[in-house]
Amino acid sequence: MTDAEEQQSARCPNCDQPGAIGEPCSHPPCARHRTHRIPGPFLAYSPADAEGRAQLGRMIGGRYLVVGVLGKGSFGRVLHVLQRPLWRPAALKLMELSGAARDEAQRFVEQFRREAESLAMLDHENIVRLLDYDDDDGEGSAYMVMELIAGKRTLRTEMRERQRAGKPFTAQEVEQWIGQMLAGLAVAHGHAKCIVHRDLKPDNVMLVPASDGKLSVKIVDFGLAKFTAESDRTRGAVGTLRYMAPEQLRAAEIGPAADIYAVACIALELITGTPMFSFRNEAETIAAKRDPDFDPVAALDLPPHAELLFRSALCFDPKGRTADAATFRREFTALIRSLDRDDPSPAQPAVRPSSAQSSASDASAATDVGATDGWPKHASTKPAKAPSTAVVGKDKSARTAPSAIDAPTGRAIANPVELAATQAWALSVALVVLAGLIASGH
Repeated sequence: MTDAEEQQSARCPNCDQPGAIGEPCSHPPCARHRTHRIPGPFLAYSPADAEGRAQLGRMIGGRYLVVGVLGKGSFGRVLHVLQRPLWRPAALKLMELSGAARDEAQRFVEQFRREAESLAMLDHENIVRLLDYDDDDGEGSAYMVMELIAGKRTLRTEMRERQRAGKPFTAQEVEQWIGQMLAGLAVAHGHAKCIVHRDLKPDNVMLVPASDGKLSVKIVDFGLAKFTAESDRTRGAVGTLRYMAPEQLRAAEIGPAADIYAVACIALELITGTPMFSFRNEAETIAAKRDPDFDPVAALDLPPHAELLFRSALCFDPKGRTADAATFRREFTALIRSLDRDDPSPAQPAVRPSSAQSSASDASAATDVGATDGWPKHASTKPAKAPSTAVVGKDKSARTAPSAIDAPTGRAIANPVELAATQAWALSVALVVLAGLIASGH
């Protein structure tokens, strides 16, 4: 197909009339909605929901043609766009505040702008790159444009698929991904404004195919980022509970140590195959994280040098935590390589997938792990007894319920009984979150 033919291969997503890419459709209903023609192949991936389909063919900011919907968050959508005049693909994050109260909308606007400011200050291969930002898309909504990450594969997605397939992570993969996260964070923390992410979790780590065929890391979603050089004080507990540092729960002074804590939780989840702080409900997790005597690594049966590293990274007192991202990266790399030299076998998940027909003994045996020589052979998937439960107040600056508390993900379900228990756990968390939202006036 010639360039001229390709330019004429576009169609209106509403009436299917052909024309050039980005050309406004003259059909009266389409003209009223200011719909533009998009390349034909994108029509095959039209969003299932009406709101998503209505986005197709929009021209945002006069230069970004919407050809798809990549996702929807608590206060906006991420759209697949083509930037005119070269029709370069990109991801556009658009704010949508319809139905939000005035004070809530203002917080979201400030948070959105802070995310754009954070990305504008950071230029690193392991942090998603900002291309453009504007306070007004032509209809009163702010938007930011970022590089389009191929595949939409998060670390969470990879963890789930690996466990379903029974394919463990290799020591080299764990070393590379954790190292790349820490490399990106070192740049953010080292910036003059000392940018702390505050919501690191597998869902906010994208895996991007590299030229060598391997997957590399891109840290995304700086929506809760804080410029701690300006102020390290917070107005409330924000982040995702399972990966949140104790000082975040206490709404105490926040610094780079909070991100170190989150990365340590992710690293142990990759190594053992079991999420940290897998308690029965949110209240038990909160109680554990608020207890200075609780030892999060005690139940993991790690080798001494690994236990020492993670106990430091997960120290209750941020002043006693691993000094910085660069130091943690060096120490973690040395640990993985020392163990890998002894036994180059891949890291095994703590709970391997098994069929519904597996016997009780088979399910029990599935807890064996063999990350590398010296890693636990029976890493416990049952955390130490939680301290007495406590209640943490909800601050209106906290992220909304769908992303504030993670469901128990990353853990393989061995049998239907365990599946039912997990579903009950998720329901209890949902009820706790709902009660908190009602109490806070959301």
